[in-house]
Amino acid sequence: MLAWCDLHALAPYRGTIIGVAGGIGWLVAAFVELKKDKNFWAAFNFVVALIFFAQGISDFMEVPSNIRMGETLDKATNEVYGLSNELVATSNSLAQATNDLAGKVAEANSKTAPRTITPKQVVDFIYLSEDIEKIPITIYAAQSGDDAYSFAMQLREMLTEAKFGIDPNSDQDGMRRDITINTGRPIGQTVATPWVFIFHYGDNGDHAVPLDFDYVRGTNGLCKPRVTYNNDPKNIYLAIGDCLTQIGIPVEGMSSTNGMRPGQYEFFVPPKSF
Repeated sequence: MLAWCDLHALAPYRGTIIGVAGGIGWLVAAFVELKKDKNFWAAFNFVVALIFFAQGISDFMEVPSNIRMGETLDKATNEVYGLSNELVATSNSLAQATNDLAGKVAEANSKTAPRTITPKQVVDFIYLSEDIEKIPITIYAAQSGDDAYSFAMQLREMLTEAKFGIDPNSDQDGMRRDITINTGRPIGQTVATPWVFIFHYGDNGDHAVPLDFDYVRGTNGLCKPRVTYNNDPKNIYLAIGDCLTQIGIPVEGMSSTNGMRPGQYEFFVPPKSF
C-alpha cells in the first residue's frame, strides 16, 4: 500500500510525468514496428524512442524525493531507473548498429552512383595546376561501361577550365574513344578500380625521363606540384595526376608495350567497375 502522495506538490512535474508516459508509448510502438519491419528507418525510430524514454526517466529522477509516492514508489522508481540504464546501453548498441548499417548503405550507393566532379574540386584543381605547363591533354574514354563517357566529359571540362589544351584528334566533346584497350582484373583481385588511368605507350613499358617536379606549399592542406625545368609529357601528366589525387579522384599509372602509340601519354577513363 502506498505510504502517501502529495498530488499538489507533483503539479509542477506533470510535464515530466506525461513525457515518461508518452516515451513508454512511443517505445512500445517503435519496438512493434521494428519487430514487424526490420529496416534502417524502423531501427532509427526505435533508437530515438529509447533515447527519449531514457531522458524522460532521467528528468523524473530529478523530482525531489520528499514529494514522490513514498517508499514503495521510490523502490519501483529505482528499479525503473536501473532498467533505463540498461535501455541506454541497449540504445547505444543499436545506435552503433544503425551507424554501421548507414555506412554500408552509403558504401553500396557509392558503388552504384555515377562518378562526378564537384564545383569545389574544379576550383581546387585550377589552383593546384597553376604552375603546370598548359599542353594539349589527350583523354580516352572506354568504348563501353557505366558512366565512362560522362565522367570523361567532366574531366575534359575541368582540364579546359584550367587552360589545358585539347588533343586535335579528339571528337566534338574533346575526347577520343579507344577500342584497343580492354579492361579486366586478375582472379582474386578485389581492390577498388581507379577512376582515371595515366596510360603510357612505350617499347619497354617505361619512359626513361626521370620524375621532375616538386611541390609548393599551398592553402587548405593542398600542395601545388611544379615541374621545375623539364616539361616532358611524362612529368606534366604525372603532375596533373597528382592534382587529381589531391582533390579526391583516384588515379593509377599503367603502361603498354604494344607500340600502338609509342611514347604517347594519355588519360584513360575505364568503366566504373570491371
